[in-house]
Amino acid sequence: MIIVLLSAIAYLKEAIRTWKRIKSPEAVFVAACKEGRKPESAQAKSEVVAWFEWARRQKIVIAMSGETVYTRLG
Repeated sequence: MIIVLLSAIAYLKEAIRTWKRIKSPEAVFVAACKEGRKPESAQAKSEVVAWFEWARRQKIVIAMSGETVYTRLG
């Protein structure tokens, strides 16, 4: 439940920062809670983590630090 709330808060902050106009911030927050919306940066991050886990299982990569991915070849 806490993760849903933190994601909804982050989604609302991103909406306030990037959308041109928000009629009801409360409605955006409630919708984010109900639908499990996450800010775009979090969605991209989870996709990167999913890719890394797949690549590690395939033995393509061995580690990742920030935006740097390490392979057996360096």
